[in-house]
Amino acid sequence: MLAVFLSVSLATEMAETAPYAKFQLSESHLAATKRHRRIILNFDVISGDRRFGGRDPKELVQWKFHAIDQADVQIDSVWWCWGEGNQAPWPSKTMVLYDAAGYRKWVRDGVDIVKVFFDAAKERGIESFFNFRINGSDNDLGPFRSLERKIQNPQWLIRVPWRGPVGLWNYAIPEVRAFRLEILREIAERYDHNGISLDFARSCPVLPPGRQWELRDAMTDFMRKFRTMTQEVARRRGHPLLVGARIPASIEGCHYDGLDIETWVGEGLVDVLALGVRSFDIDVDAFRRLTAGTHIKLYPSIDDHHASDGYATPPIEIYRGVASNWWRQGVDGVQTFNFNHAPDFPYRKTWTTHLLAFRELGSPATLRHKNKIFVVQRRGGGHGQSVIPNPENWHTPRHMYINTNLLAALPETLDGSGKG
Repeated sequence: MLAVFLSVSLATEMAETAPYAKFQLSESHLAATKRHRRIILNFDVISGDRRFGGRDPKELVQWKFHAIDQADVQIDSVWWCWGEGNQAPWPSKTMVLYDAAGYRKWVRDGVDIVKVFFDAAKERGIESFFNFRINGSDNDLGPFRSLERKIQNPQWLIRVPWRGPVGLWNYAIPEVRAFRLEILREIAERYDHNGISLDFARSCPVLPPGRQWELRDAMTDFMRKFRTMTQEVARRRGHPLLVGARIPASIEGCHYDGLDIETWVGEGLVDVLALGVRSFDIDVDAFRRLTAGTHIKLYPSIDDHHASDGYATPPIEIYRGVASNWWRQGVDGVQTFNFNHAPDFPYRKTWTTHLLAFRELGSPATLRHKNKIFVVQRRGGGHGQSVIPNPENWHTPRHMYINTNLLAALPETLDGSGKG
């Protein structure tokens, strides 16, 4: 199946989108895309954290901003993940409120925790995106629960083996696209963020497996309407609202998952691209050639939880090697995901490594003359083995490309003499 995606030429794809005009972006919008972002912190600030809801907001800000507030860190932008995109920590008109007493207390007290965090970031000069999980899970702060909209509309869903009785949203269905855009409009109008990012790592498939590329126009339609909506909101409030997206690590991977990235770039539907999840092998050169002459910025992503086989919380020397490789290929910065925010967070052993990463990975200058390790990755394995096969039992996943290391070099027979 992958060969089908590889065979589609860029010229053909661009010709197919000829009837659609490129979005005309304002000078202030283009200037906002040029903001200096050394490290974008993709911050899963709430999901699974039972100590979060209902606490004193000032105390929470101090705790969650601990890494951001450390000396010499290079975090210039945060993509805030407020859950899985199906529930909300505020009294939403489009999503259910988190089923936890602390969130109900905040509602009674008039506390909007999302605004509290945005204001705290703004005070620090930090850019804020609302990171929306395009197909997040249904178990935000408790046991797996079915959402009413999914129960009422089973024909809107894609069934996948690792998600139990409730499936993923099928964006080939017009009603699904409309419903999800309704949520995004509420977010855009309620909060004065610098941007909204769509996270396709949480999760593909967004289109029926085996038909992703065939149905790619449905996802492009969603992106066009999303860009139109964000531009409308930006005009009303008088300053830009950028669009970000976290997508697979290669153009071929985007095709596999039904994301017509060439059209997105050609029509100006995005501003900031976070590339990949667990793969160190980002095809920066291909994305750089695709976006040449545009305003679009590129930020490869390192995930320290859904990690590559053998590289969950590796030594800092490996992170240095990965980031140095990316900088040599001409990236605009790096993104981290699932990195620790404080020394007392449950993953205590990661704090020292992650703090060093925050101080070093965002600039070639701070990586220069430091020890580095460069590695070759394996396909599959690591986190999420219910979704991704192990290398020794490899078969090509049919549901998605993102988060699989599908084209990684190993396993491959190596020369025992060290010469091959």
